[in-house]
Amino acid sequence: GQPDELLTKYKMKKVNIIIPTVPGNEALLQRCIDCITENSVEEWKDEGYNIIPVWNSFKGVEEPINLGFQRSIWEGTDVIVICDDFEIEEEGWIRKLQDYAYSDAKIGAVTGSRLFRQKKVGNFEYNVAGFNPIYIKCSVLKRIGGMDENFCVFFDEEDYCIRMKLAGYEVRNIDIKHNHPRAERTTSVVFNRDGLGER
Repeated sequence: GQPDELLTKYKMKKVNIIIPTVPGNEALLQRCIDCITENSVEEWKDEGYNIIPVWNSFKGVEEPINLGFQRSIWEGTDVIVICDDFEIEEEGWIRKLQDYAYSDAKIGAVTGSRLFRQKKVGNFEYNVAGFNPIYIKCSVLKRIGGMDENFCVFFDEEDYCIRMKLAGYEVRNIDIKHNHPRAERTTSVVFNRDGLGER
């Protein structure tokens, strides 16, 4: 298929990078941000991204709602979701995700996660992607909204992949060099159907 938006070779499409985190993870968050900036020099020169930490109350700590998801919708920007304990190790990773996302109109999201697999339920086949990191087009966000707030920790990512498939989009996977020092998930909420918020 043809790309659904024309991206020039020299100017990238702006993207909001959303980092879910919780109080107490400040050191992890800072390291995550440092890795992003260290490996996104050209994208920064292009004014190609914003970094939006999302503080949530997964551990019962009350925090204000972050409006990063709504802002992405209003500005018409795509979104990258990346957890606070994730360390990017590849220069140009944002453009790499973006170029692949716009290489085919059928692609709704691209993940750099190792947690990518194909599943089949009856005659329904779909790809399941780990959201760490994942690049989601704004057109997808506008059409199907955010993640379902009824899922706390498990199945939220798979549910979103199923909804993308039902809406006619595909989830693809590419290799992004990274380090994930902690195996357990520290946060659950990224965004919900009404926007970013708490769980």
